[in-house]
Formats: sequence, C-alpha cells, structure tokens
Amino acid sequence: MTHYPDNIFVGNAEVLANDQLAKDQFCIRLANTEIGTKFAPGQFAMLRVPGSDPLLGRPLAVYRVTEEAIEFVYLVVGKGTAKLRDVKPGETLELWGPLGNGFAPVEADHLIVVAGGIGFTPFLTLLQETLGVQDFGRQVQTEKKKATMLYGVASKCCFAGLDELRGTGVDLRLATDDGSEGHHGFVTELLAELLEETAGESRLVVGCGPHAMLASMVKLASASGVPSQVSLEEAMACGVGICYSCIAKIKTCDCDEGECDYQRTCVEGPIFDGETVQF
Repeated sequence: MTHYPDNIFVGNAEVLANDQLAKDQFCIRLANTEIGTKFAPGQFAMLRVPGSDPLLGRPLAVYRVTEEAIEFVYLVVGKGTAKLRDVKPGETLELWGPLGNGFAPVEADHLIVVAGGIGFTPFLTLLQETLGVQDFGRQVQTEKKKATMLYGVASKCCFAGLDELRGTGVDLRLATDDGSEGHHGFVTELLAELLEETAGESRLVVGCGPHAMLASMVKLASASGVPSQVSLEEAMACGVGICYSCIAKIKTCDCDEGECDYQRTCVEGPIFDGETVQF
C-alpha cells in the first residue's frame, strides 16, 4: 500500500534538549507537535535548521514519543547533522512528518529485532508497542508477546539507548566488531543462533542497518521460514516522494521471473517486506 504524506505536520518545533548519547551520536528532544498523535512505529520526519546550508532537511527515524516531546537520535556524518549538533535548547527547527509507512503491527508471538549501528533508532517505539509499554493507537494484541533485540556496533563506545531499550522488557543481546562488549563478531551470527534456538515458535524478524547486514538477516530468516521486515536508510532529499532520490529496487510480484520496480523509500517505505528488497 502506498502512504502519501497528505496529512503531515509542517511547521516549527522548539528544541528542549540536544544531548550526546555515544560516539558521534546525539538525541535531540523537541516539544511535541501533531506528529506525536499521528505517528506509527517505524515512521520518520525531516528536520532542518532554519536559514542554514544545506537547504534540505535531514531524515530521522522517530526514536521516542511522550506527551511533552518527540525525540530523534542522529549520527553526525556531514554538514547537515553537524549543524543539528550545534542547535541549543530554546531554538527552533523546521519539522515535517510523520512520513513514510510504519512497521506492520506484530502478530507473531516472538519479535526478533536486528539493529546495526545507528539502525537501532526505529525500534524503541516498536518494542514499547509490542510489549505493551506504550499504545500508539493501533490496537495491538500484546498478550504472550516476547521480544529479543540483537544490537551490533563497531565498538562498545558506539552503543546508545541501552537503558531505554532494556526498559521495554526486551531480551537485549549485544555484538561488537572488536569484541569490546558482547559477542565478538557480526550481529547476524547472533541471529543465526537465535533462529535455531527458537525453532517452532511464531516469529517475525525486523531489521535496520547496513545493506550487507540486512541482506544476511533476510537470507537467514527466509531459510528458517520466518517473515521479515526491513527499514531502509536510503539517502533522501525531499522526504515526500517528489525528487525520487531515495529509490530502492523492490520485487513487485511472486512470479519466477522476479519482476522488480524502483520504489521511493520515503513514500512506499522506509519499511519493506524483507524478501522483496533487492540488496
């Protein structure tokens, strides 16, 4: 289904806080707007420092929603996010969203989350909803649900949001490339072990992170007969489907030929059925 952004909030939001969480990672907290009442886990918004270069906004997954605020976690990698890092409480940002589609409500008994690097950001709200911590108005059945999150980064200093994630009740398992904390190796190695450990359960695997990680995740889930959803982090310009800069190659039919089309991550995504994405 295509979700066009015809009822989004467009305006300014006051900055309440802008704090560092981990190496090059910051959490910006904005006074809540209409986004908080329209949001579904997995959606994102565009943020822009008024009157600044670059002209375009930065697409950021919604990290947390409360009655007072909406939060976004971002990684400083270029001019736009460096400008965002320098914003002070009391200033305002241009904001439009929520954009894209969200994760489908979890129907499986066991939600398995795979996050790589900054890809942990869409999952706090999904875990809160699935485990009955917070209601986002989608009437999700939470009884007997359990969740395991596999979170991998390069080194221990790159982990962020661990306390908030654990606060949902998720079983959080960590991996680092350098072995500084948790499993020494790829986070998908933890997934392979977990899929074997949970064979026979009703499961759904969701992921966000580098393409190589997602491709491996989908392959492992498919081999175990487990459905998957992925949140893609393609580079975006407009965020509303006009510029076609964030296209992803998606399989559009179940035929043997595997007919594909290019779809906009900002409109048809960022959430896709894992087995349809051509990485």
